[in-house]
Amino acid sequence: MFSYSITATKDNSTRTGVMVGTSPYAKPLTASTISTVIVPVQVIIDNMHFDPTAPNSCDSGVSAVSRFENSPLDAGATNLTFNGVNVGTTQYVNGFRRAEFWSTIGGSTAYQNTLSPIVVAARETTRTGDNGITHNKGYKLLGIVSQVWLEDYLTSTLLPKLKKTGVLEPSRFAIILLKNVVQSSASPPTFKGCCILGYHTATGNPAQIYAVADYDTTGAFEPESDAAPFSHEIAESMDDPLGTNATPAWGGEGQVPAGSCQDNWKWPTR
Repeated sequence: MFSYSITATKDNSTRTGVMVGTSPYAKPLTASTISTVIVPVQVIIDNMHFDPTAPNSCDSGVSAVSRFENSPLDAGATNLTFNGVNVGTTQYVNGFRRAEFWSTIGGSTAYQNTLSPIVVAARETTRTGDNGITHNKGYKLLGIVSQVWLEDYLTSTLLPKLKKTGVLEPSRFAIILLKNVVQSSASPPTFKGCCILGYHTATGNPAQIYAVADYDTTGAFEPESDAAPFSHEIAESMDDPLGTNATPAWGGEGQVPAGSCQDNWKWPTR
């Protein structure tokens, strides 16, 4: 990670923070690679198995994990374009970072921050008990779990296990991949408290950064389907890995509705 100190043009305040990768202000510019582990988690609610590694009969027998690996988040995209500017043939989030600092880096190809290598860990399985419910969205079944329960499971059970077995360490970014499982702010979960598609945070010291999101095949959250929630959470993990990068208050777009505002560096859902 690198530290930054900038003057916010909105109110001329000095803002400091940390971001993942190399600094766009460095001279000379350098590249970095972020070692990344995809952790597919099968969630069992009652007798229903939401398995991201299982072949999808409605998608030519391809699993959610395979779709992620072949998406622009991993495999990259040709001539990736933001605001009409071609930032190169690269992974989506790397291109987004280049676009964020395009004028600072002068479009230099020396500045890159890619997820590499991206390896897939063995599938993990958890049963929710009373912390999970199901809901029919059309002919597709959606799993809903308590966000409090999920975070506790990840931080107290899954992440420590993966660290103990050598799968994870603080220098590796963890992507927790769920399939058709979203989160409820209520505990136990309710459909009324639904639906959180993902989040990112860090735990421990030194910090283990991770993002968790739903690979959605139900179509219930268009256009936030398939890998879209991951693009959001991975980019936020890069830009605000510890959740402490303060900004002047902003809002009225994306995930921050009109009349509301937030004061941290979390980019809006589109």
